[in-house]
Amino acid sequence: MRTAKLTLSLFVLAFMGASLQGAVPINITSATADGFYKAGDVIAIQVTFDEIIFVTGTPQIKLETGTPNAVVDYASGSGTTTLLFFYTVAAGHTASDLDYVSTDPLQLKGGTIKNGAGEDATLSLPIPGTAGSLGANKQIVIDTAAPAPPQAPDLQASSDSGSSSADNVTGITMPAFDIIGVESDATVTIFSSVEGALGSTLVAEGSESCSLSLAMPLSEGGDHRSSAGQGRERQRCFGGHGA
Repeated sequence: MRTAKLTLSLFVLAFMGASLQGAVPINITSATADGFYKAGDVIAIQVTFDEIIFVTGTPQIKLETGTPNAVVDYASGSGTTTLLFFYTVAAGHTASDLDYVSTDPLQLKGGTIKNGAGEDATLSLPIPGTAGSLGANKQIVIDTAAPAPPQAPDLQASSDSGSSSADNVTGITMPAFDIIGVESDATVTIFSSVEGALGSTLVAEGSESCSLSLAMPLSEGGDHRSSAGQGRERQRCFGGHGA
Protein backbone atom coordinates (compact mmCIF):
# COMPACT_ATOMS: atom_id res chain seq x y z
CA MET A 1 0.00 0.00 0.00
CA ARG A 2 2.82 2.43 0.81
CA THR A 3 4.40 1.70 -2.58
CA ALA A 4 1.15 2.55 -4.36
CA LYS A 5 0.84 5.90 -2.54
CA LEU A 6 4.43 6.79 -3.40
CA THR A 7 3.87 6.03 -7.08
CA LEU A 8 0.71 8.17 -7.16
CA SER A 9 2.50 11.08 -5.47
CA LEU A 10 5.33 10.99 -8.00
CA PHE A 11 2.83 10.96 -10.86
CA VAL A 12 0.99 14.01 -9.49
CA LEU A 13 4.25 15.93 -9.00
CA ALA A 14 5.40 15.08 -12.53
CA PHE A 15 2.09 16.26 -14.00
CA MET A 16 2.13 19.49 -12.00
CA GLY A 17 5.68 20.21 -13.17
CA ALA A 18 4.94 19.68 -16.87
CA SER A 19 4.60 22.81 -19.03
CA LEU A 20 1.75 22.89 -21.52
CA GLN A 21 2.73 24.12 -24.99
CA GLY A 22 0.37 25.75 -27.45
CA ALA A 23 0.40 25.50 -31.22
CA VAL A 24 3.75 26.03 -32.97
CA PRO A 25 4.23 27.64 -36.43
CA ILE A 26 5.95 25.05 -38.64
CA ASN A 27 5.80 26.44 -42.17
CA ILE A 28 5.36 29.82 -43.86
CA THR A 29 4.73 29.92 -47.60
CA SER A 30 2.65 31.60 -50.29
CA ALA A 31 0.06 30.41 -52.79
CA THR A 32 1.31 33.16 -55.10
CA ALA A 33 3.59 31.97 -57.90
CA ASP A 34 7.32 32.67 -57.82
CA GLY A 35 8.32 35.69 -59.89
CA PHE A 36 8.52 39.48 -60.00
CA TYR A 37 5.79 41.65 -58.45
CA LYS A 38 5.15 45.39 -58.67
CA ALA A 39 3.18 47.99 -56.71
CA GLY A 40 -0.49 47.04 -56.47
CA ASP A 41 0.03 43.29 -56.78
CA VAL A 42 -1.39 41.11 -53.98
CA ILE A 43 0.59 38.23 -52.47
CA ALA A 44 -1.00 35.60 -50.21
CA ILE A 45 1.07 34.67 -47.14
CA GLN A 46 0.21 31.43 -45.31
CA VAL A 47 1.36 30.60 -41.76
CA THR A 48 0.78 26.94 -40.86
CA PHE A 49 0.74 25.64 -37.25
CA ASP A 50 1.13 22.09 -35.97
CA GLU A 51 -2.49 21.99 -34.74
CA ILE A 52 -5.79 23.79 -35.26
CA ILE A 53 -5.78 27.32 -33.90
CA PHE A 54 -8.43 29.94 -33.17
CA VAL A 55 -7.93 33.66 -33.71
CA THR A 56 -9.49 36.75 -32.18
CA GLY A 57 -8.72 40.30 -33.25
CA THR A 58 -6.34 41.11 -36.10
CA PRO A 59 -2.82 39.75 -35.64
CA GLN A 60 -0.19 41.00 -38.07
CA ILE A 61 2.90 39.71 -39.84
CA LYS A 62 5.76 42.06 -40.73
CA LEU A 63 7.60 41.47 -44.02
CA GLU A 64 11.13 42.56 -44.92
CA THR A 65 10.50 45.02 -47.76
CA GLY A 66 13.10 47.72 -47.19
CA THR A 67 12.05 51.08 -45.79
CA PRO A 68 9.33 50.85 -44.70
CA ASN A 69 8.72 47.18 -43.98
CA ALA A 70 5.24 45.93 -44.86
CA VAL A 71 2.84 45.22 -41.99
CA VAL A 72 0.11 42.83 -43.12
CA ASP A 73 -3.18 42.14 -41.31
CA TYR A 74 -4.56 38.66 -40.67
CA ALA A 75 -7.37 37.85 -43.12
CA SER A 76 -8.75 34.37 -42.36
CA GLY A 77 -8.02 30.84 -41.15
CA SER A 78 -9.38 30.68 -37.60
CA GLY A 79 -10.50 27.12 -36.89
CA THR A 80 -7.90 25.62 -39.23
CA THR A 81 -4.15 25.01 -39.07
CA THR A 82 -3.28 27.80 -41.53
CA LEU A 83 -3.64 31.56 -41.16
CA LEU A 84 -3.87 33.70 -44.28
CA PHE A 85 -2.49 37.22 -44.77
CA PHE A 86 -2.82 39.28 -47.97
CA TYR A 87 0.13 41.56 -48.72
CA THR A 88 -0.46 44.39 -51.20
CA VAL A 89 2.82 45.60 -52.67
CA ALA A 90 3.29 49.35 -52.16
CA ALA A 91 5.46 51.84 -54.02
CA GLY A 92 9.00 51.84 -52.63
CA HIS A 93 8.90 48.23 -51.41
CA THR A 94 11.77 46.01 -52.51
CA ALA A 95 12.88 42.44 -51.80
CA SER A 96 15.19 40.16 -53.76
CA ASP A 97 13.61 37.12 -52.04
CA LEU A 98 10.56 38.06 -49.97
CA ASP A 99 10.65 36.98 -46.32
CA TYR A 100 9.48 38.26 -42.92
CA VAL A 101 11.59 40.32 -40.53
CA SER A 102 13.88 38.47 -38.13
CA THR A 103 12.59 40.10 -34.91
CA ASP A 104 8.99 39.54 -33.76
CA PRO A 105 7.50 38.99 -37.24
CA LEU A 106 4.16 37.68 -35.93
CA GLN A 107 2.40 40.04 -33.51
CA LEU A 108 -0.98 39.75 -31.79
CA LYS A 109 -1.81 43.49 -31.73
CA GLY A 110 -4.41 42.94 -29.00
CA GLY A 111 -5.76 39.72 -30.50
CA THR A 112 -5.13 36.09 -29.58
CA ILE A 113 -4.00 32.90 -31.27
CA LYS A 114 -4.86 29.81 -29.21
CA ASN A 115 -5.37 26.08 -29.67
CA GLY A 116 -8.56 24.22 -28.77
CA ALA A 117 -7.41 23.89 -25.15
CA GLY A 118 -7.08 27.66 -24.84
CA GLU A 119 -3.27 27.61 -24.77
CA ASP A 120 -1.47 30.54 -26.38
CA ALA A 121 0.32 29.73 -29.62
CA THR A 122 4.04 30.22 -30.01
CA LEU A 123 4.66 33.35 -32.09
CA SER A 124 8.27 32.59 -33.08
CA LEU A 125 8.60 31.71 -36.76
CA PRO A 126 11.44 29.77 -38.44
CA ILE A 127 14.51 31.98 -38.88
CA PRO A 128 14.23 33.85 -42.21
CA GLY A 129 15.96 31.95 -44.99
CA THR A 130 15.97 28.62 -43.15
CA ALA A 131 13.78 25.56 -43.73
CA GLY A 132 10.11 26.35 -43.25
CA SER A 133 10.51 30.09 -43.83
CA LEU A 134 8.84 32.10 -46.58
CA GLY A 135 12.18 32.90 -48.21
CA ALA A 136 13.23 29.25 -48.29
CA ASN A 137 9.89 28.06 -49.67
CA LYS A 138 9.36 30.73 -52.34
CA GLN A 139 11.28 32.95 -54.76
CA ILE A 140 9.15 36.09 -54.78
CA VAL A 141 10.87 39.28 -55.92
CA ILE A 142 9.41 42.70 -55.11
CA ASP A 143 10.51 45.31 -57.65
CA THR A 144 8.58 48.58 -57.67
CA ALA A 145 11.21 50.67 -59.47
CA ALA A 146 10.48 51.35 -63.13
CA PRO A 147 13.23 50.08 -65.45
CA ALA A 148 15.42 52.66 -67.16
CA PRO A 149 14.50 53.23 -70.82
CA PRO A 150 16.38 51.01 -73.26
CA GLN A 151 18.41 52.60 -76.00
CA ALA A 152 16.61 53.50 -79.22
CA PRO A 153 15.79 50.54 -81.49
CA ASP A 154 18.38 49.95 -84.21
CA LEU A 155 17.28 48.48 -87.53
CA GLN A 156 19.10 45.31 -88.39
CA ALA A 157 21.21 45.70 -91.56
CA SER A 158 18.99 43.25 -93.43
CA SER A 159 15.97 45.49 -92.72
CA ASP A 160 17.65 48.83 -93.49
CA SER A 161 16.81 49.83 -97.07
CA GLY A 162 17.97 53.45 -96.91
CA SER A 163 21.02 54.97 -98.57
CA SER A 164 23.23 52.92 -96.25
CA SER A 165 22.79 49.89 -94.03
CA ALA A 166 23.14 52.05 -90.93
CA ASP A 167 20.87 55.06 -91.51
CA ASN A 168 17.84 53.41 -89.85
CA VAL A 169 15.54 54.10 -92.78
CA THR A 170 13.48 51.25 -94.19
CA GLY A 171 10.77 50.58 -96.71
CA ILE A 172 10.21 47.08 -95.37
CA THR A 173 6.81 46.65 -93.70
CA MET A 174 7.98 44.04 -91.15
CA PRO A 175 11.53 45.06 -90.20
CA ALA A 176 13.66 43.54 -87.44
CA PHE A 177 15.40 45.53 -84.70
CA ASP A 178 18.28 45.14 -82.27
CA ILE A 179 17.83 46.78 -78.86
CA ILE A 180 20.49 47.25 -76.18
CA GLY A 181 20.34 48.62 -72.64
CA VAL A 182 17.58 46.24 -71.61
CA GLU A 183 17.13 44.39 -68.31
CA SER A 184 17.38 40.65 -67.84
CA ASP A 185 13.94 38.96 -67.77
CA ALA A 186 12.18 42.19 -68.80
CA THR A 187 9.56 42.39 -71.54
CA VAL A 188 10.58 44.74 -74.37
CA THR A 189 7.96 46.23 -76.70
CA ILE A 190 8.40 48.12 -79.98
CA PHE A 191 6.02 51.05 -80.53
CA SER A 192 5.17 52.95 -83.71
CA SER A 193 4.27 56.65 -83.58
CA VAL A 194 1.47 55.80 -86.01
CA GLU A 195 0.14 52.39 -84.96
CA GLY A 196 1.18 51.89 -81.33
CA ALA A 197 2.57 48.59 -80.05
CA LEU A 198 3.89 46.36 -82.83
CA GLY A 199 5.56 43.46 -81.03
CA SER A 200 7.17 42.28 -77.80
CA THR A 201 9.85 39.87 -76.67
CA LEU A 202 11.15 38.56 -73.34
CA VAL A 203 14.80 39.33 -72.64
CA ALA A 204 16.83 36.22 -71.87
CA GLU A 205 18.10 35.83 -68.31
CA GLY A 206 21.48 37.50 -67.91
CA SER A 207 21.24 39.37 -71.22
CA GLU A 208 21.45 43.14 -71.80
CA SER A 209 20.31 43.11 -75.43
CA CYS A 210 17.65 41.52 -77.58
CA SER A 211 16.36 41.26 -81.14
CA LEU A 212 12.75 41.78 -82.09
CA SER A 213 10.77 41.26 -85.28
CA LEU A 214 7.41 42.97 -85.71
CA ALA A 215 4.31 40.89 -85.10
CA MET A 216 2.28 43.00 -87.54
CA PRO A 217 3.24 44.96 -90.68
CA LEU A 218 3.66 48.71 -90.77
CA SER A 219 1.11 50.59 -92.86
CA GLU A 220 2.63 51.71 -96.14
CA GLY A 221 3.17 55.38 -96.90
CA GLY A 222 3.41 56.46 -93.25
CA ASP A 223 6.29 58.24 -91.53
CA HIS A 224 6.76 55.81 -88.66
CA ARG A 225 9.00 56.64 -85.73
CA SER A 226 9.86 53.79 -83.43
CA SER A 227 10.43 53.63 -79.69
CA ALA A 228 11.13 50.80 -77.28
CA GLY A 229 9.74 50.20 -73.82
CA GLN A 230 10.72 47.62 -71.26
CA GLY A 231 9.23 46.52 -67.98
CA ARG A 232 8.14 43.80 -65.64
CA GLU A 233 4.42 43.09 -65.58
CA ARG A 234 3.86 45.66 -68.34
CA GLN A 235 5.51 48.71 -66.77
CA ARG A 236 6.76 50.79 -69.70
CA CYS A 237 9.49 53.38 -70.27
CA PHE A 238 10.18 54.94 -73.63
CA GLY A 239 13.18 55.91 -75.73
CA GLY A 240 12.52 57.78 -78.97
CA HIS A 241 14.06 56.93 -82.35
CA GLY A 242 13.37 57.90 -85.92
CA ALA A 243 12.77 55.14 -88.45
